[in-house]
Amino acid sequence: MGTGTFSVATTSRMEFVDITGQVQKEVSRSGIRDGVCYIYNPHTTAGLTINEGADPAVQDDILAVLKKIIPLDHPYRHMEGNSPAHIMASLMGSSVTVFIENGRLVLGTWQKIFFCEFDGPRSRKVKWKLLSMNKRKITKSSKSADPHAIVFGFDRKTDEQSLQLFLQRFTDKKLLEVLLPRLQDKDILATVDFLTAIMQKNLSEKEYHSLFLAE
Repeated sequence: MGTGTFSVATTSRMEFVDITGQVQKEVSRSGIRDGVCYIYNPHTTAGLTINEGADPAVQDDILAVLKKIIPLDHPYRHMEGNSPAHIMASLMGSSVTVFIENGRLVLGTWQKIFFCEFDGPRSRKVKWKLLSMNKRKITKSSKSADPHAIVFGFDRKTDEQSLQLFLQRFTDKKLLEVLLPRLQDKDILATVDFLTAIMQKNLSEKEYHSLFLAE
């Protein structure tokens, strides 16, 4: 897992800046083959979005419609005079999430990641976090390798966030009532052992309920 920040310099009051290349650069540097990339914008007058990057006219159209929806000449009360930018930022959103497969961002043919400037020009920051789901292989020379890592693709000793993400797949409330106290007590080993049993035995829903709820 890695985190970082990169800069984005905007040149207009309102514009979309393609940051796909910068994000991919960080993914490539990390060495992560499979995982999730979280991208966050910490500014209140800018946003993030994923949309078409092949035709710049699409970006122009989005900005034009935003200006119609949110008039620039409305008698806003905010003293700084940039209320339209705050509203546009709220509509656009402050973060995006992209899957990583084989070391590449998983984007559609025409998709790009855009930093949306609504109160420029400015020097902005974009924060990113990478969560690895790489699967590890046990070789003859690695006798001490953790078999749970093969099932889940993470190190149970250091990566509690990966375990939390995996647990989201189990939405049954009764089952989570058993699992969550184990996490709160930091009993990661026991939790992973139980989950491994489910994965390896390919238990039915009824069978794994019996395994957990009888505990």
